Amino acid sequence: MDWKRNNGTYRIATNEGWSNKTGSNYLCYPFMINRSINNSTRWALTHIACGREIGNFRLLEHAKTCAKDLSVFDCWYLPTSDMLLLSMETSGEKNEIMDLIAVHRQK
Repeated sequence: MDWKRNNGTYRIATNEGWSNKTGSNYLCYPFMINRSINNSTRWALTHIACGREIGNFRLLEHAKTCAKDLSVFDCWYLPTSDMLLLSMETSGEKNEIMDLIAVHRQK
């Protein structure tokens, strides 16, 4: 996966809706890895289309490796978090995906 580094503003989804953040981010569709100025101790792996965080990691390399491992699942190409979760559940891949994320977060 080829990641493109950006510095500046990016958008993520929060409980209050879409939010603009400022900081470093790396793009490689369907994922973004970001670290805001307000939280410089972790890297968040985010699904670009729906803006939701998938997991957070101490090291950028762990976030990139997790994204690479998750990219084999087709559900990431869906546009909304509801569709994404429904696809994971109906395909039976949700537990496998969650386990992969947990393994990478422990590193």
